[in-house]
Parts: sequence; structure tokens; C-alpha cells
Amino acid sequence: MFESSYLRNGAQFHGIQKSDGNKTFDVSVTVLHVNTEQSMLCGFFKISGLSGNNSSLTTYFEAEIIGDKYGFLTRWPEWGASESTDYKHWKRLGAFQYAKRKVPLRRIKPYDPWKKGTIYMRWKELAMLDKVNDFQFRSRNSSSDVSFEGFYYIAFSQRTGRISGYYYHYKFDHFQYLELDPVLNRTFPVLEFL
Repeated sequence: MFESSYLRNGAQFHGIQKSDGNKTFDVSVTVLHVNTEQSMLCGFFKISGLSGNNSSLTTYFEAEIIGDKYGFLTRWPEWGASESTDYKHWKRLGAFQYAKRKVPLRRIKPYDPWKKGTIYMRWKELAMLDKVNDFQFRSRNSSSDVSFEGFYYIAFSQRTGRISGYYYHYKFDHFQYLELDPVLNRTFPVLEFL
């Protein structure tokens, strides 16, 4: 069994998101809460280097952890992902690298994700923060030049803490790649000798 010290309450990750034309954006993620029993987690996602009125954007997201509760097949029709879309994204993230042929996603049996070296997730941004300190949220229906209607397919390595992912929105044909590494807390405990 793998036990990751990286995927925990308060964990932080930093890296980049690349889009078409090799535009690169700075990304920071903070995990607020991991609920292993419900196979979910939540946190804040901050992306910087955007054009327009918002040079940076912080959103609140929730994640479904693929395994015994959530399958590889996206259950939310309003997200616009088909079984073919799901398969393409999960395959790019290495989910089916040992499969000899294409496996229907609905036939994959539930499993304990915590016993695997890679944990797969779906991250869905649900609200945009107006003021981080006041936790005032704007829903995605409010007026903004930035959209977060899509969601992320995520692969998390329990060994290294690295997060790889792809943003998907049904209006886009291209893949937007996400790559994050854990931010290691370099503080040491204080010892007092008597």
C-alpha cells in the first residue's frame, strides 16, 4: 500500500499550465481537505499570467478521486465529456498503458485508489474568489472575461507528489497541459535541550 505524504490537508503544489501556441501560465494549488472515505478533496487553484482584466485568478475546486466510488467515465453530462473524450485523456495520463486493447470505461471494476502508485482524479472549479481573505465567491454565471466551465483530468504520483493533468472544455479541441510539483515545507522542528 502506498501512503503519500504529499496528498494531505494543507499540501501545496506549484507549476505551469501550457496551452496552444506554447502560452505558459503560472499555477499554484493548495489542498484544503482530503476525504478518503468519500473519495474527494477540495482546494484553491490560482493561475497567473492571464490577459485581460484578470492577470490572475483564484478558484475553489472539488475533486472526485477515481477508484471505488467514482469511475473513469464522467457522470456529469453538463461537463460535455463523452466516453471517447474520457478515454483519450486518461490514456494520455497513463491510466491504460498496460491494456492490450481499448477497455470500455463503464466496465472497469472499482478499486482502492490509495493502494496504487498513481491516483487519478477529476478537478472541477466551482467558484471564483473575489477576495481571498473574505472568502467572497462569484459563481461562474457572473460577468467575467475568464471562463472555468471545463474540468481537469488529473494523475497524481504518490511516490513523487507530481501532478499531471489536462484541462478539458467541449468548445476546445486542443489539450491544455498542467504540470505541478509539491512545494516542500523546509521548516524543521525546534528542539529544546534542558
